[in-house]
Amino acid sequence: MSWRTRIACRILRSERPLWGLLVLLCVASLLSLPNLDLAFGFKGIMRPGHPERVRLEAFQREFGLGDSLYVYFHDPRPPGSPGPSRVFSAEGLRAIRDLSGRLERTDGVNRVLSAVDLLAPEIRDDHLRLIPLLDSRTLNDPARTAQVLSRPPFVDRWIGSLYDRDQTVLTLLIRPDREYEDPRRTLGLLKAIQVELDGFKSSTGVDYHLNGLFYLNGEMVRSTFHDQGKLTAIGIGLLLACFWFLLGRLALALACLFVVGVAILIAFGVMVLLGVPMNGLSGNLPVLTLVNGLEDVVHLLAIHLAVSRRAGRRRAAATSLAACLVPNFLTSLTTFGALIVTGATDLVLIQAFGFAICIGVVVEYVVAILFLPLLLARLKPADRRAPFFRIQSWIERVWIQKWSWLCSSRLHLTAWLALAVGLVGYSAGQRVNSNWYRYFVESHPVSQTLRFLEERGFPVTTVDVTVPAGMPLRELLKADDLEREVEGLASAIEKFPDVTRVDAWTELKRFIDARLAEVQFPPGLSEPWRQARREAFYRQYAQLRVFDEHYAPSSQKLRLAVATRTGDALGLLDLGERIRQQARQFPAEKLETDQLEVSGSMAYWGAIMGYVSNTFYMNLAYSLAFVYVVFLCLTGSFTVGTLAMIPNVLPLFAMYSAARGMGYELSESFCVINSLAIGNSVNDTIHYLVHVQRHLRAGSTVLEAQVAAFREVGQALIVSSVFVAAGFLSCLFAQGVPVILSGVYMCVACLSAVLFDVFLFPSLLSRVRPWK
Repeated sequence: MSWRTRIACRILRSERPLWGLLVLLCVASLLSLPNLDLAFGFKGIMRPGHPERVRLEAFQREFGLGDSLYVYFHDPRPPGSPGPSRVFSAEGLRAIRDLSGRLERTDGVNRVLSAVDLLAPEIRDDHLRLIPLLDSRTLNDPARTAQVLSRPPFVDRWIGSLYDRDQTVLTLLIRPDREYEDPRRTLGLLKAIQVELDGFKSSTGVDYHLNGLFYLNGEMVRSTFHDQGKLTAIGIGLLLACFWFLLGRLALALACLFVVGVAILIAFGVMVLLGVPMNGLSGNLPVLTLVNGLEDVVHLLAIHLAVSRRAGRRRAAATSLAACLVPNFLTSLTTFGALIVTGATDLVLIQAFGFAICIGVVVEYVVAILFLPLLLARLKPADRRAPFFRIQSWIERVWIQKWSWLCSSRLHLTAWLALAVGLVGYSAGQRVNSNWYRYFVESHPVSQTLRFLEERGFPVTTVDVTVPAGMPLRELLKADDLEREVEGLASAIEKFPDVTRVDAWTELKRFIDARLAEVQFPPGLSEPWRQARREAFYRQYAQLRVFDEHYAPSSQKLRLAVATRTGDALGLLDLGERIRQQARQFPAEKLETDQLEVSGSMAYWGAIMGYVSNTFYMNLAYSLAFVYVVFLCLTGSFTVGTLAMIPNVLPLFAMYSAARGMGYELSESFCVINSLAIGNSVNDTIHYLVHVQRHLRAGSTVLEAQVAAFREVGQALIVSSVFVAAGFLSCLFAQGVPVILSGVYMCVACLSAVLFDVFLFPSLLSRVRPWK
């Protein structure tokens, strides 16, 4: 009796303790779920201490800026249509002012800014005071409101920022008081804000759109939780139907899905134990564990059904356990090794995903190898008329002879090699890029906001630029030469075709000076007193923190906010580089343009994507190297190990070709689905090689060993790959386009992998000498 058989028998004899252990693990995992670490903050994508994250944190401290939420109120009527405006009217602006006050009192909100918050100087009681430009006296008089709206600043400033030129859209800027890693707090604040906005909409009839990084992050969190539950349910339902159809018995289908479902629950418990957080990527653990576990389940099931024809259920269970103990371990090992390499990256987002799936792979192997045979030993065997047996019969009677002939055909091998070369050539030149504004499906509110912004000519996002000024704010407000240089640089950047406007402290200062020019000082007031009152007026603005977002006292840096319609990561990187080049060429004496930096959230995102591009190739190289070592150890042959890599590398190029064929660039998700695709592809190759080697040791030729191995596991290879591909197609129902595309790409990878394993790899093997 072999050691595998002894282990199988011992497991079957330990049934009661094992079921008791499983119950304890499930209960412990359920109780631990509330302690699962949730990490969905934008800043937390990179590890603490990474230079790019440190730079972002320094920028946020200097200017007090974090993630923002933009609200665009707009008339339901098209631009240019006749009739009074519901937004830019005394009643509409008064309602927005009241809404702004309520939002500013909401727990978690730091500041709220819109056109109704603009302040202007006025002489009252012989003192210069700041009052809202649209104060209560103005908003209570429609005629006076119309007069104010027809004059500066509403006709010459902040167009495209606080409102549009036609005065049909008014922008409300909300600054949360902090960035939340816990998604429940992010979603809680977003919901509280939306409740206020929905109340405003129902009472005024004015519609709104939301934008900004805080909103995008919140919607990604919401979509992640929505997709996690929805896709898991769809995947379970789809795979349950597939197993039921294949086996002809619902109980067997439920047993297969039960094993994988329990593995998902325990994997979450292990994540809590090891401190692996759940984020936007690792939140896909249920779906990926579900489809990854199918390989192990199908191979166990196939051997059990084959043996149960001539033996009892308990012996068939022991035989399937013993036969799959090593190959299933090797397939889990390769998937584990292909994904554990993500731990070498500084991208916490990808690192947590890799660790989570590695946990899922290990847990699933243990649960499947222990408990599926125990279930199969107690359940009635499959119906002999089920499609599973009909497919096996067809393979043995019809297909196996044709397949063995194809393995020996030179023309067949040439055709598949030509296809492989074509895939490699067609997929060449793809680049890694990302666009969070294109993340969601067309019907999603974020996509509707994007269409709204593009139709109205509003910017999509803002790139922050910082440059040292070298003087305190008091001197800065008097430095006319520095002011002219800042305006000149901003004007030069505004000429870029994808830039809509550039905001700097000079924009606010020009507004202040224009309003000061209209102030009527008391007659006979001497010039020194007038100047003192002007400076006091500037101090009032400074005390109200109106300069904070454009000037950092601690570092004496100026911030230029470059509003742009560019939304993709590479486009933002290119825009940042063009801004740097423009600054280096700009003639300046006061402004330290040679020290200009592209900062803020979008610069951070661009830097992340630059790092992702490097991680993409690094993870791919590590995964392939690990799998190659496993093949060399498994076969003991350099030639066979090298040939075995071919059908496992080509599915990657099939994915890249699919992306190019659909008109998509490679997204950041390829950093992980590359490794996932390799891990899935290797499974079939390993099972096939293990059976080929067993027959070679018995004295068969290479072709005879291949035919015998295919007769034993060919059906399981095909069925498991088709089921895994079907499982990934559940991603078609997601709200995130990258999730949908990842499902499509993985489906392509699974189907192409089984085709290469069934047709190309055996044809290559038939050209080598026997090995053992």
